[in-house]
Amino acid sequence: GGGGGGGGGGGGDDDDDDDGRIPPGPITTRFRFHVTRASRQLCAKIAAAIDDAIERADATRGALASATVESSAVTAIPHDVVDALIAGDHASAAASASHVLYVLNPAPEAYASPTRGARAYAYAYDSAVGRPQGQSSTGASGCVGQLWTGDDAGPGGSGSAGRYAWFDLTAGPVSYGPGPSDGGEGAVHALPRVHAAHARRPDQLAVAVAGLLRRAANHLLAPPAALAVAPRVWRETTVKIVRVTDLPRGNERRVPPLGIGEIESALRTAAAMPRFGGDVGGDDVGDDAGTTPAVRVTETEVGVGSCSLCVAAMHRALKATARSSDPGSNPAPGGVDGGATYAGAEEGEHGERVLNLDVGRPAGGTHREFLDSAELRYWLRAFRSRIADEIEMDLGDARDGDDGDGARVIPVFLFDLARAEALLLDGRDSAVAFSDMAVAVRTRSPTRISPNGFQCQNLPVLTEPADVHRALLGAVLTAGWGVAPAHLTWSESRGAAARDHAFDVGNSPFGELSLVGRKGRISFAASDAAKRHAILAIVAETRHRASRVLAALARSRDGQGAMTPAAGLEFDGRWASMRRKHKRALAAEAMHDHARARHFAMSANVDLEALTKLVLDAAGKLEARLECFEEAKGSEGLVWRVLSAFAVFVAAYFKGKDAFGRWWNVKVAKQF
Repeated sequence: GGGGGGGGGGGGDDDDDDDGRIPPGPITTRFRFHVTRASRQLCAKIAAAIDDAIERADATRGALASATVESSAVTAIPHDVVDALIAGDHASAAASASHVLYVLNPAPEAYASPTRGARAYAYAYDSAVGRPQGQSSTGASGCVGQLWTGDDAGPGGSGSAGRYAWFDLTAGPVSYGPGPSDGGEGAVHALPRVHAAHARRPDQLAVAVAGLLRRAANHLLAPPAALAVAPRVWRETTVKIVRVTDLPRGNERRVPPLGIGEIESALRTAAAMPRFGGDVGGDDVGDDAGTTPAVRVTETEVGVGSCSLCVAAMHRALKATARSSDPGSNPAPGGVDGGATYAGAEEGEHGERVLNLDVGRPAGGTHREFLDSAELRYWLRAFRSRIADEIEMDLGDARDGDDGDGARVIPVFLFDLARAEALLLDGRDSAVAFSDMAVAVRTRSPTRISPNGFQCQNLPVLTEPADVHRALLGAVLTAGWGVAPAHLTWSESRGAAARDHAFDVGNSPFGELSLVGRKGRISFAASDAAKRHAILAIVAETRHRASRVLAALARSRDGQGAMTPAAGLEFDGRWASMRRKHKRALAAEAMHDHARARHFAMSANVDLEALTKLVLDAAGKLEARLECFEEAKGSEGLVWRVLSAFAVFVAAYFKGKDAFGRWWNVKVAKQF
């Protein structure tokens, strides 16, 4: 059959309570879909483009297919052949929807050729890293898939450039995801596929497509926040990469470069929000409301001799896992290689397990070193101010990164080590993000099998510990803007995060299944999430300060007369205006209109400043006074009456005591 369907999805909307406070939850999300049929011309162009790509792949099969794809009898074709057509259609269509999801079901001739037989194809994303299809200098390659998420090429205003995603239900079969060694059930199928049986039972396909669109909306349009963003309006954000090396110049010219310029370009795209020029009424929000916060990325090389505290923190976090080499030992729960896993454990003389403090050389087994990311962050946080003095660099405040001038500093500690063995954080990651910093490690280790046990087409995924460009970009997005990895979503039914690795392929900056090129671009899902979290942080900060204003008024109720009637009317008007603008900001953000949402959020800040000034002016008119009250009549003899009663009580007590003693002696003691 023909192919091509489009659907636009909008974000959820939440209503405020009348008391002006944010509802405590739970948070629910609603999506509104409008389904339309794609044009026949677009369907024909997509089918013809896929045919041409398959023919070119057949002509140069050995050069165009990676090892993973070659072994699975799936022809890899560049995703650009379809994405160029989809991007052109999305740009030309003046769609009012905030996002467009394309569901493709093309019918290329090569897919069901009666002479050559059915040909399975999938999309390779090698062009996203700027290299020839299927060719890699290291052997590492991302998984093939059935989808692509548009790049956020625009500055992030009210337009919808790049806010699209497409899913090809004819491509495949492809499978990727966590393997059995990572606690999963093996590689999972990414997306549903169209089969011949669906012609007889179209309802089954409708259910699968509806589920796919809901999954895509949860992961791409309304992803959760990985970390809480600091509730501040920052004038500038500086990402300072402190590269700690154990050799002069570290691993430069020996491993792939960090790509500082590309990281900075991607972060600027994520944080960019131009001035909103619409007629929304209200007050002038000033020049700062519509300007884009500046984002800078700097890199500083620091030798181990110049940052002894960095080395101390690394060595405190350096650990090792030791595994028994005896294949006949009984494996404990969670053990691998025929033996249980112990941290620094070894076999004793009588076969018992003995803790080996020299984790570098555990006797009786093999070991693998790793850095404990939580402990590394603990010591770097504890030494943060001293490290700043030692390397003569401003690393900002330890709580929110404020440098004291309205700018935020996000420190990234990259340990660039000249060692051939792989050294990963927690044994599986090259970079880990925290709310106050990001930590990363890079070594000269060659390409190796994924330590997380991920698979593509039932074959292990290859990773490159020497290339930390993508890991750094993802860690900084999470640490600075709270962007969650693409495989995480919020499950309203379970009240916890859920995982779905179907959207990890393509241009996601997270995980080991994707490829992100050095072109300074990120997907619209990551860019929108960064903008949304920054705007919600502004709203949260405004509401927090407004609650403090109300608390100040509640503590000074006796001074209500200090505010004139005109000032009281202005206070009520400003308060109503602030609440109204917050509702408008949240409504605009629900439709991913970041420029409008930020305009209203910043305009509400202007109202709050005016409210604060009214309260301060009223407080300045208050005067302290002391009122003395007359004592009640007769109170002057109260002390003497109390003393007299006490004296009578004492006299009666001693007199009664003497009388009781005489009675006891006469009536009772004589009987004995």
